[in-house]
Formats: sequence, structure tokens, C-alpha cells
Amino acid sequence: MAVASRMSGGGLGAEILPARTDGGKMPFNMTWLPEVFFALGFGIALANVLPIWCGALAAVWSYIWMQTGHGAVLHWGKLNEYDPTRKQTLSPVVDWIAQRIGIVSDTDVNYCRLFMAVKGFLIGLPVGGIVLAILWPLGYEIGARLRGKVSFDPHAVAELISGAGAGVAIVVFLLLTGSL
Repeated sequence: MAVASRMSGGGLGAEILPARTDGGKMPFNMTWLPEVFFALGFGIALANVLPIWCGALAAVWSYIWMQTGHGAVLHWGKLNEYDPTRKQTLSPVVDWIAQRIGIVSDTDVNYCRLFMAVKGFLIGLPVGGIVLAILWPLGYEIGARLRGKVSFDPHAVAELISGAGAGVAIVVFLLLTGSL
């Protein structure tokens, strides 16, 4: 799950696969393919306790929420990285929740945390949602705290940890349902 998550973010070779003999790159992005494999993890887990069609719906559900994007909150409260024109499919839902709990600006780091918690919850909902609502934003929090302190890409760390969190959520679900 960690590797599929990182590849979904364009890393580990998924950003653009070389395929032309002239040394050029393919004219399309392949990050949707690892997202399919990532989503299948949730579907397979649910299919262990419910009919297979439920697992198929769960995989589609998780894939759709992976597709909602999160680039609008990658600034993680750093105003010099904030792009006010960038909105995601999930932004209206998070905006509505944020207003009700007192977060008034999408530049606030707590907005970023909320956004990722909502996204993690929705992605992980087929296996309960709560575990991933905590671990998904935690991965991005760790990645954000590494910015400027490490020589490697801290965003890669965020994607790997959040993906590992998805694996943990699936294992917890399988343990609680007696399927593991």
C-alpha cells in the first residue's frame, strides 16, 4: 500500500513511463494505474467479509476518493507555498466542515490536516475509515515537518507513510472481522 500510494503521487517511476525508442516520454501520466491497485486493497479486504460485488464497489469508492486530489493543501500552512486558485473536488465538503468547527481559512495548517483527515476517512471508509482518518494526515504531517531538513523529497515520505497507514487500516479491519 505504501508503494502504491507513492506511485499514485507520481513517484517511483509512475510519473511518466519511458516507452519510445527516441528517448522521449509517453504523452500521458500513469499514476491512475497504481491508484487502481491501491484501491483494490480496500476492495479485497471487504470481499473477505461481504460478497465480492461489495468488494468491487469498495474498490471503486476508494479509487474515486483517491482521485479527489489534495494539491490545494500541500502547502501545510506555509503561505509562501499557498496557491489560492487551486481547489480540489473535496474542497467544498472540507470548507463546510471547517466553517462549522471554526477553521476560517484554507491557509491554516489545521485546514490542511482536516482536509487530509476527511480524504483519509473517505478512502478508508470500506474498512471503517477511522484509522485512516488519523494515519493519512499523520503521514503528510511528518512529511511537512521534514521539509528543509532532509536531502530527499519529504513529499515522498508523506505518501509512503500515508499509504502504509492505509495498509494498517486494512489489517486492523481484517483483524477485527476475524479474516486475518
